[in-house]
Amino acid sequence: MMLTDLLDAVATTGTLTKKPAALQEQLPSYKTSIGYLARALKCPDGAQHCPQEIFALSQQELRHALDIYLGSLDPAPTSHTIRNTRYNIRTLFKKAYELHILEPRGHLPTLPLSAPTREKALRAVSLYKKHYNNPSYTLPLEAWPAEIVTFWSRYTTEKQRTVRPVTLKRRKDSLASYLGYLHNIVHEPATFWDDLFNVDRLDAFVLWHSARLGVRFSVHASMVVEHLITLAAHFKHAQSQALKDYRRTLDPPEPMHNKHNFLLSRADLERVALSELQDAHKALVTFRDTRRPVKHPGANRASQHRRALVLRLLLRIPLRQRNICEMQLDRNLYRDAQGHWWLSFQGEQLKVSRRNRKINTVSYDLTQYFSDIVEHLEEYLNDFRPRLPNASTSPYVFLTRYGNPYDTMTLHRDFMMLIFKRTGKRCYPHLLRTLWTSEFYAAGGKPATAAYMLNDSPQTALKHYFEFQDDIHLQEASAFNQKLGT
Repeated sequence: MMLTDLLDAVATTGTLTKKPAALQEQLPSYKTSIGYLARALKCPDGAQHCPQEIFALSQQELRHALDIYLGSLDPAPTSHTIRNTRYNIRTLFKKAYELHILEPRGHLPTLPLSAPTREKALRAVSLYKKHYNNPSYTLPLEAWPAEIVTFWSRYTTEKQRTVRPVTLKRRKDSLASYLGYLHNIVHEPATFWDDLFNVDRLDAFVLWHSARLGVRFSVHASMVVEHLITLAAHFKHAQSQALKDYRRTLDPPEPMHNKHNFLLSRADLERVALSELQDAHKALVTFRDTRRPVKHPGANRASQHRRALVLRLLLRIPLRQRNICEMQLDRNLYRDAQGHWWLSFQGEQLKVSRRNRKINTVSYDLTQYFSDIVEHLEEYLNDFRPRLPNASTSPYVFLTRYGNPYDTMTLHRDFMMLIFKRTGKRCYPHLLRTLWTSEFYAAGGKPATAAYMLNDSPQTALKHYFEFQDDIHLQEASAFNQKLGT
């Protein structure tokens, strides 16, 4: 297909312009634009003979080639010509994708989400709901004994400048769970602060909660133990050392799932993201119902575009969930004087705020090193994010369809539903850190580079994220075994 063929194919559908009657007037402008593009891409004979590879180029690559060519002309074209050329080329290729005249690279067919599939997806993403959600036996803060409330208030006041609010909430939830067990399950309520740090009572809770979930040692019970040790250490409680000694007697909690059951390659996940992006580019369908007017038309398409962008970003930079949830415009995501997009986090925005007595900082030049995602990012910021509620007032880069910033639970659920509906597998954001690191090591990557991308130490990167290498180990073992008897 030639560029002129592509223009003819799109023009015949009558969708190239908002007013079909104006098509004949605008066709010369489109022909001029594809002529510029053909010369920018060094096609042999203008727009007539162009290599097939150009139809696989991204909008960012097409625009980059156009800008270089138009900037080299003498005399230079007017700003109006440059703007029209960019608009025409972007519109032409966008319509071609919508009409399936062109297919995006790595296209994965959309998997319809029927009602039974939706129920299955909801069960899959809520597989460990009982581990995390507040169970019915928990004791809310307003029902805590007065002395425990007093100590907890002191703790939050003293730690509010050094501990993140989300971390304080987790510790409060652990305390509410343990107090609820004492009050509502065994009916031996903790009345005083010292009652919390009795090792025998804590051990009884660990055994009860683990048996409740059918495991030897549950993750939630492990968190309760850790949080009680943290509180005891802060107040220099007499039982602090006894609690630490007790923790040493416990085995690591059993994993709640086998990661290999959810194994997907980064290439597979990229195809999922491109499919979601393709759906985001579909034409809006509006229903004229005066009884329920649409307040934010396009919010669903914007959400699809955002989901695809988040997934593609995590496949390239293995960020933590908090970085996605808390990312802010002009603070973490910004454009410098040279036009480069940067992603930067420092201090309390990171899990480890200080390294070697210095503020921990990590920065990624997206334009120079991750250029294949810049077009997607700019389209989201310019065209799709404004469709979301509160987009004009919220500083957060990623908003839900209701205009709220993400928390880890909503991001977790949104992400898992996206993957499940197209692959039938349960994948979650933090797993991408393991996938990225494992594939990076398999390709011969250095631990120091992996540690920089993960914002962890090389030892942590090797200890916690070097997984999914079974095939490599089995191949080496097989090659060794084949020498037997030779």
